[in-house]
Amino acid sequence: MSKIRYEQQQDAVKTIIERGCRCKEDASRHGLLDTPKRVAQAWRSMAAGDGSIEHASDIIKNALFFEPILTTSPHCGFVLVKDMTFSGLHKHSLLPMYGKCHVAYIPKEGTIVGLSKLSRVISSLSVRGLQLGPEFCDKVLQVVDRTVSNNGGIVVVLDVFEYHRHHEQRYIYSRASGAFSDQGETVYHAEEVFALLGIDINSVCDVEHSTENPLVKDPNSHDSEYIEAVSGAVGVLLESVGEDPDTAEARSSAQTYASWFVQSTRGYSMEQKSFECFSRDNYHNNNNTSSTSGLSAATDVVVAVGDDDMPCDDDAHELHGDQEVTETYHIPCTSQCEHHLLPFTGDVVVLCRRKHDPKKTWQKSTFQHMCEYQVEMFSKRLQVQERLTQQIADGIWDCLGDDHMVKEIMVVCQCKHMCMIARGVQQHCTSTATYTVRGDGPWSQDGMQRSQALAHVLQVHCRNNTNCHDK
Repeated sequence: MSKIRYEQQQDAVKTIIERGCRCKEDASRHGLLDTPKRVAQAWRSMAAGDGSIEHASDIIKNALFFEPILTTSPHCGFVLVKDMTFSGLHKHSLLPMYGKCHVAYIPKEGTIVGLSKLSRVISSLSVRGLQLGPEFCDKVLQVVDRTVSNNGGIVVVLDVFEYHRHHEQRYIYSRASGAFSDQGETVYHAEEVFALLGIDINSVCDVEHSTENPLVKDPNSHDSEYIEAVSGAVGVLLESVGEDPDTAEARSSAQTYASWFVQSTRGYSMEQKSFECFSRDNYHNNNNTSSTSGLSAATDVVVAVGDDDMPCDDDAHELHGDQEVTETYHIPCTSQCEHHLLPFTGDVVVLCRRKHDPKKTWQKSTFQHMCEYQVEMFSKRLQVQERLTQQIADGIWDCLGDDHMVKEIMVVCQCKHMCMIARGVQQHCTSTATYTVRGDGPWSQDGMQRSQALAHVLQVHCRNNTNCHDK
């Protein structure tokens, strides 16, 4: 049992907020007032559960049944329970990992298990300490093998999303035993399980992927003092969930998380710029500097440089009767929920309605760079999506100034929030959409025009997100 008191956890979270944001946030302001309490509760719910192997085995032992027909069939097949959702804290990044677990077993000697019990086992094991994909597979395999399989054969497949290097990445892990393993009988093959799941068996990762953080800075960096302070506070949170913060692995994980947190709030150090600063020449000059406040530090922003037709979706251009053009700009977005200190990821789509004047040159790459900078500046802070959308729109509109060709903009933000996925309600398929309009035109005055614009934004979102559920 941890000796860390609840109050100590909350004090550690306050340190993470204030020092991790380079002393530019006030942990006592309204939006952050209850954040230390929420984060402490989230850590306990995600990593301090009673999910031991023994406890998980007891869950199954109370729901074993005997089916005689399975003992007489020459080939009884296997049982595959699919799509059991889970979430937990990743051991290296200390950020959420979530996904689906699939379990197949051969009902040797007619023994089957109540299906809901397998799902409870997955949930129980996932909140026991910090997790790694292969280790989690091993735990599930061990529980099912000792209670159900009787060495008949098991396949565990983990389809998991992990948050590394400021991006969410998908990995497939798997473990097999008995008749499904290389040492077992040849009657059954793991390929049969993967065929039913629709997963390519060649995509399975044999080992845990590296979580080395490329953003860990030189010890002499001006961020080092903040990283060190956050790392120490994270050690308190680790101890609160039963981990030893003094091991080399724990110190490395705390350092990785601290570096991620400080870098994910770098927007506090960025300042508004004039529209001319984002022209091609100025943009290249800015990128050649060592400053970390510009786009050069944006590892998760897609920067379109080169031909002026590249940055926006050419198929989204429309010429209107009054010589106006509508253009679409797509920018990936990653921010951090200020209520739970968990990331939310997605994209921002900016629709720009501007005058079409053949006598004037419109630099689309300049507008794209400016939009990316606004997304970077406001998303790399502690945020709520509702405020983020408004700030991006205000930033773009203010940056354009009074003398510009743009008549109206629409900003649409669509993101998945880890605070809804990895804790609490654990709704893995939810996403949130917010939008706002600036300027005077049909989008601010006509609901039908807005509906058409939003329908186009959905198409752009799905085209740039391969796992979009609305395709």
